[in-house]
Amino acid sequence: GVFMMSSVLNSYQASMLKSIRYFCDRYESAFPSVAMLAKMAGMCQRKAVDVIKELVELQLIRKTARFEQMEDGKIQSGGHR
Repeated sequence: GVFMMSSVLNSYQASMLKSIRYFCDRYESAFPSVAMLAKMAGMCQRKAVDVIKELVELQLIRKTARFEQMEDGKIQSGGHR
């Protein structure tokens, strides 16, 4: 689990992983904003972006794009409204 891994992760990584896990436990996947994750993990957004990248590189999380189909039929990234 997250707590077992926290001994090999730095405190930022462990906190971010815990925040992401919070969403994954409630939903099938986690698509919160970086701002939301940063706030939950107790770090600035720039640090959150760096930590998420580190977790991807460690293959502890997978980053995927979220897309939505708009009323006009166009596909748009869910993060750009």
